[in-house]
Amino acid sequence: MRNVGIVLLLLSLVLSCSTRVVQKEKDPIEEQEKESQDQWWDVATEVLENLQNAEFYSKSPEDQLRYAKHAASKGDYDLAIAVYSKLYKDESNDAAIRAEALFRSGKIYSNLLYLYKDYDKALYFFEKLIAEFPDSQFHTDAEQSIKNIHKIK
Repeated sequence: MRNVGIVLLLLSLVLSCSTRVVQKEKDPIEEQEKESQDQWWDVATEVLENLQNAEFYSKSPEDQLRYAKHAASKGDYDLAIAVYSKLYKDESNDAAIRAEALFRSGKIYSNLLYLYKDYDKALYFFEKLIAEFPDSQFHTDAEQSIKNIHKIK
């Protein structure tokens, strides 16, 4: 009888320990809920990005220019170039905005830190600025940038 008590005690000890070790099986409903939450998160993120884009495009060209300068200062050169391109192509923008967009695009393409540095594209932007906006405040800087690129090449 005494052995039966010890066996029962050991058995209850083993069972209580084994319930802690056994991993919980994945519940298909929980998995479905998690997948649904992930999908919701993706949709929410997309909606937020669209709202931010809508807010960005409703800003003045000067604000967009500041945004592009900020992006470039943070190393997001592709975003900056995209915004500069939009600003230049919009002919309703002031000549000063369009000229600065060309100049800053050229500066990015000639920037040693830019992964897709391209001196030919930089020259294109500087020369386009000089041709289209001869009275621009960036005219002299564009000429100097062209000289510097020719020294490098």
